[in-house]
Amino acid sequence: MKFPLRKVLTFVFILVVGIIWWLYFYFVEIRRQGIFIYPEKKEFFRYEFVKIFAEIKGYKNIVDKKTNTLPLKIFVTYNNKPIQTIGRKKIFKFKHDNKNKKWFVNFPCPWNPPLGKYKIIPILDQNLRDKKIPIFVEDFIIKGRPLPEMPSGFGVLTLEGISPLRSLKVRGPGGEIKGWQGLIDWTEFIGADAFWCLGGSTTYYKKKLSDDFPFVDCNFDLFCEVAKECHKRGLKFGVYTFGYMTFGDESTRPNYKYAWTYEDGELKETRAISLSDEKRVDDLIKFYKRLNQIPEIDFYGIDYIRNALGGYELVDDFVQDMEVEVPSDWNKFSKEDRIIWLAKKKIARKDKVLIDQWQWWRAHKVSHIIRRIKEKAEIKKPFWAFTLSWEKGWQHGQDPVMFADAGVDINPVMMYECNREQFDELIKEWNRYLRKGQSNLMIGDVVDWPLHQWTTDPPGPKEFYDRKIISVKKMFNNGFVEGVFVHDIGRALWGRLGPYTIYEWLLAGASAISKMRELTGTCLIFLRDFNFQRKNDKILFEGVIKNRKNLPQKIDIKFYNSSGKVVEEIKNFEMDVSTKTISVSLPPEDFEKGFIASSIEWSEKNRRKKFICFEYLK
Repeated sequence: MKFPLRKVLTFVFILVVGIIWWLYFYFVEIRRQGIFIYPEKKEFFRYEFVKIFAEIKGYKNIVDKKTNTLPLKIFVTYNNKPIQTIGRKKIFKFKHDNKNKKWFVNFPCPWNPPLGKYKIIPILDQNLRDKKIPIFVEDFIIKGRPLPEMPSGFGVLTLEGISPLRSLKVRGPGGEIKGWQGLIDWTEFIGADAFWCLGGSTTYYKKKLSDDFPFVDCNFDLFCEVAKECHKRGLKFGVYTFGYMTFGDESTRPNYKYAWTYEDGELKETRAISLSDEKRVDDLIKFYKRLNQIPEIDFYGIDYIRNALGGYELVDDFVQDMEVEVPSDWNKFSKEDRIIWLAKKKIARKDKVLIDQWQWWRAHKVSHIIRRIKEKAEIKKPFWAFTLSWEKGWQHGQDPVMFADAGVDINPVMMYECNREQFDELIKEWNRYLRKGQSNLMIGDVVDWPLHQWTTDPPGPKEFYDRKIISVKKMFNNGFVEGVFVHDIGRALWGRLGPYTIYEWLLAGASAISKMRELTGTCLIFLRDFNFQRKNDKILFEGVIKNRKNLPQKIDIKFYNSSGKVVEEIKNFEMDVSTKTISVSLPPEDFEKGFIASSIEWSEKNRRKKFICFEYLK
């Protein structure tokens, strides 16, 4: 059956007009009146509040004038399941913004929420339901920032000191006294890929710093030279600063707002800068803009990016943003009383809801600071931020996922200031919380015997190594951490080493970097099934050398004792197959302390690569 073309065209025309009229009627006429619930924007990062508005159009007498409340609440769902967010909160009431004349809800993104579409579900009281007012609701999306690729098998040696590098005297790995170049020697010695140096600290013991640039900046004129020296050796160079901690005498303290704490029954101003201080953000932006003038620097970083001490002066913004439940006569409290109330509640740690709100709100605030710094300073280099490990950083106002979304490209986590029992619990918390791909973690430990509880069984450096490798294996619940940092060369040279030598500590750190590379498949050559043992009047070493790509290689093998002496060296060992077993007999008199380390070295690209392992003989 054939239809004339005229009739077909007429039918299509009528259909199109009908669809257009229906769309107009729905989106213009019908939607001119009703209750409209919509997010401030379509997509949100995990460190943000999702601001949700409610507008009433075409209807009057909806608002309860006696209580000035809207008879409307909401909850949020993901995959049709209601979401409990920060502070165990599910249902939200709308508040009125008198300035913008809008009703709104601040929905804090849950800790590490699943990414995707979230639905807003309205809850109407009976009176509102009876009026049968149409309600229009828009969804929103929680997204994550795509992470840059993590340098594979990344190993770093840090320097936390702020002394002038130009006049520095450093004893190098061979025992010779050098200038700052000795720091790069140690970086090569442990087989690291980069040297990260503290380049700016608000330290004011001797004199008051410039108000325009309140950082010790004695090394800025040398950073280009240090970077070039690193590059010449096939290494990368990074510079970082302290964010919100200062050091010095109160009489010369810079002009900032400082954080308040509560100790011994009284409020005290701390030396930590308040997160509310806008000048500090501006000064940190100036710091990184100045680094931008040294293009040779490969990485930028920051430490103390948190409220380092106290923080209770932030009480008013915290209470308002998080809708904290406060005493009924709160409006009669003085500012001091409000600060003390928050301090006591937080210190007691009994109010789990408030603690959760406090931890999230600070991480949210710090994340916004990071975002502002990166954008305003126009940082293009990979950016790292040291994070503390307690409760995934939450205790200190930090969160790895929120930081990743805010712009942290590499997140080195400091796995120290805890005993072994506490350390084991930290690892469990991180493993339950984080998946690989959500944050570019590195892990590190500090060269410091007291911070390893003065342990001799196992020896301090062995515990130092073990904590790093356990962290590499177990921080993520679906893979290995691909970066290790050794913190720091200053402590190794001049710090609290206990009965152990610098070589024991740093070769243990080097072994952790090597083991991480073996686990992550990022080293060409590695040692497996190695064993050191005393036998008769000799020390016997046996091990299996693996050549991952089966490319012909000539390797050198060195054996160190605790004094850094190379007791035995095998040069140009032919590694022309994928697997070779090696056996070496070593003189016991050179290993009186029982410490022994082996270093396999080979040329790869433009530098010498290493695989290091160690053991304490029994």
